[in-house]
Amino acid sequence: MEIKSNLDLQNIQSGVLSENEVGIFIRFHQFEYFDHLLSGELTSFLQEKVKSEISSFVSVKEVFYIGNGDFFIKVSDEKENLPVVLEDFHYKLAKMSSRLDPVRYWCIVYKECGLRVNLSTQIVTSQYLIDKKQVLPCSTNFLDSAVINRFSSDLTLLISFPLAIVNHDIYFEFQPIVDVKYKKVVKLEVLARWEHQNRKIPPSEFIPVISSSPYARVFDIYLIESICDRFSEIRRVYGDVEISINLSSEAISEDEFISIFIDVMEKKGVEFKSFVVEITELSPLRIDDDIWKNIFKLKSRGIKIALDDFGSGYTCFSNLRNLPIDYLKVDRALTNGLIINKTDLDLVHLLLSFCRSRNIEIVFEGIEDSTQMNFLLSIGARIMQGFYFSKPQRLEKLFVPQEYKKSVRFLTSVF
Repeated sequence: MEIKSNLDLQNIQSGVLSENEVGIFIRFHQFEYFDHLLSGELTSFLQEKVKSEISSFVSVKEVFYIGNGDFFIKVSDEKENLPVVLEDFHYKLAKMSSRLDPVRYWCIVYKECGLRVNLSTQIVTSQYLIDKKQVLPCSTNFLDSAVINRFSSDLTLLISFPLAIVNHDIYFEFQPIVDVKYKKVVKLEVLARWEHQNRKIPPSEFIPVISSSPYARVFDIYLIESICDRFSEIRRVYGDVEISINLSSEAISEDEFISIFIDVMEKKGVEFKSFVVEITELSPLRIDDDIWKNIFKLKSRGIKIALDDFGSGYTCFSNLRNLPIDYLKVDRALTNGLIINKTDLDLVHLLLSFCRSRNIEIVFEGIEDSTQMNFLLSIGARIMQGFYFSKPQRLEKLFVPQEYKKSVRFLTSVF
């Protein structure tokens, strides 16, 4: 039996399991690490074992190898006693896994025969649940359509993602960050947008889904390549303005991703010193050796580091104290309470004092009116961002307030 390799889920036909078929998803844990140690031979080993051992005791109709140790198998249940088959199946998986010790595995079975959900959705559901730690390793997990329906919107986004990249349905807008004291645009933050089926999907809806999926680094690399391709246009209009991009701590901890990041920038010929990496905290930021090493690798090239959304979510003062950051971005949740909340004001005074002593620039987000702006100016803040100055827009449509236009070289049709 031939194993079909489909790295792109769009290539897997949208057929469903028939009445007498059961879908089985398998993932081998730490596959990439051990495959690298074995110079890629683990892929061949796994495919051969899946084909020979599993096919020897169960009626396999199709096997899809998704990549990175993920398999999806269509099994016939017409003449089989499924509980017995799955018990044997579990035994074989455990045996295969023990040979690769300490590699673990997950096994997810779609127990409803004729489950009316396409195969790619079942595959993405499995990946999603494993990544979210919602199924158990080293055991057989049974799922039905109710589980899939629970994540239907997230799964739709994940399955649509590859085509969205190809069609440029995911694009980027820019929002100015200004020095209010000197009336100057000092940075442009890059913000992702997605138009899907004539609907604009809010970043708060799709970013967490993509970031916790196998597509996370694909998205990050797409972001970096897209901005590097427009670097000369940005330079022509905004001079030596810095460009801020958002990356998760998980991305920064990955050596391979950081190497690709640097390689892309070198090949595109952009200036490292023009980029700021804003570390977003979609999950608690754990500072380990990999984070430290890669932050210093970026800083050694001239890339600056910012800690984003301080004052909301997973804010941690130890990160502010320990990380070698150049900028601190104060979230709108804290900015909005300054005028009426003495506790927030006291905290901001403390932050301003601390950051001055460490030569860290503070950026205040969420400025919506002149009252906020003037109040922040009165307590010593200079760098601000928000709808009061400009909403995020595509680069060619970006609006800059009149008093800040002196820092912009050309504002007419240069694109």
